Amino acid sequence: SNAKGGSFGPTELLFIINTSDEEQSVDLSASDTAGDFGKVAYRLNTSEIMSTVSGTVITVPPYGIVVLR
Repeated sequence: SNAKGGSFGPTELLFIINTSDEEQSVDLSASDTAGDFGKVAYRLNTSEIMSTVSGTVITVPPYGIVVLR
């Protein structure tokens, strides 16, 4: 058990990687499995454009990465 109240062990993560040179949006509600992921754990943006989360839609800038848990 973690002293700060967290837990150790496996965690399921969902990686959304935009390999294109254009912004891309993904609606997680279109998938029964992906809809379970809602908290952003990490974002990597390669420009000033930030990834965004609006409800179940994740928008990822060119060459960006979003990790959800």
